[in-house]
Amino acid sequence: MRPPPAALAAALARAACGGGSAAATGAAGAAGAGAGAATRWRGSGTGDARPSFARGFASGGSGDQAGPASGSGSGEGSGSGSSGGGGGTTLLHGSGGGGGSGSGGGGPSPRRLEPSAEEIRAAFAHCAQIVSRHDPEALACAVHLPRDIRARALALRAFNIELLLAGEAVRSKERALAAIRFQWWRDALAQLSRGAPPPAHPVLTALWAASKEAKLSGYHFRRIIDAREEEFGRDKPPLTLEELEERCEATSGQLLYLTLAAGGIASRDADHAASHLGKAAGISLALRGTPFQAARRRALLPLEVCARHKVSQEEIFRGPPAGEELRDAALELGSAARAHLSECRALAPRLPPGAAPLLLPAVLVGEYLRALEARGFDPFDPGLPAGGVSPLRRTLLLKWHALRGTY
Repeated sequence: MRPPPAALAAALARAACGGGSAAATGAAGAAGAGAGAATRWRGSGTGDARPSFARGFASGGSGDQAGPASGSGSGEGSGSGSSGGGGGTTLLHGSGGGGGSGSGGGGPSPRRLEPSAEEIRAAFAHCAQIVSRHDPEALACAVHLPRDIRARALALRAFNIELLLAGEAVRSKERALAAIRFQWWRDALAQLSRGAPPPAHPVLTALWAASKEAKLSGYHFRRIIDAREEEFGRDKPPLTLEELEERCEATSGQLLYLTLAAGGIASRDADHAASHLGKAAGISLALRGTPFQAARRRALLPLEVCARHKVSQEEIFRGPPAGEELRDAALELGSAARAHLSECRALAPRLPPGAAPLLLPAVLVGEYLRALEARGFDPFDPGLPAGGVSPLRRTLLLKWHALRGTY
């Protein structure tokens, strides 16, 4: 069964959909892969290119949305498919995106041989393409990392996107299929943790190669999978701000811990900074996702915060303009996000060399919060730039911080 098509969102408060192709080319090149190389995979199926749903939970500075993909495996019980999609659309930042890769049923079947160098290069290229299509903010940050670390970071981001694609089956009422997909990823990653060659799936191949160069804890992967499955299965707004923060810690926080590990960073202070960044990003992205979700009668803002400011769900669903009550609720949430961001940045002097570039998503979180405040904390304000910053300003800001070693 295919998920029903969703309407594309036109202009969302999302991070710069433009400018991703050039960065993707650089990232793919940095991974040492040529265009189109990522299509050579045993058991590959055809991805279902359909508009994606925006979600607002953190991914290290990127909003988490789910985009439907239906991949069918052949032969080995695993498959990946990628299909073209509308240019300039994203999975993670609002307007739907085309394509993606999905896993087939039946559980992952192990390879008999380790992946070849060509397969590994193609796998990293595939990951760069997925991130370029669905999470251009993450790609814009990753281009400032050293070449080898960049490839690993993009593999982790592609893994996060794959889980979001798998979760879309829940939204389309295919709950049994979603459970199979999440379990497939659990089994596949367990296989990697045992040191076995990966199933014939490009993202898993990239993660396998990354794990040979960096210590990537299976615990963090499992927490992300469990949290995504619970999140999609429940599909309800968090009750409290604390619950929202817990969701962010279990998703974006774990992803940031893995990213630090991929960069060879083992530091308690760096982990604390990543934890605060994940929470700041998750809260801000709940605000960023409000317009898109409200149009689909979904809510992201904590119910307790809304009740405290006398904001009903129906008021959110009605959309712009935001009333004073909703602005007050957004102010409270924005202030909480800013407090976490400040804690993250306060740890900068204690971080080991090489950690700051891995926390560059903090720059984009801060820019969105600044833009939201400038517009009276109205998440529906049509003048709010996508993600709070234009593509050009985003590029310049990230470059400036990367050169200074700040975030």
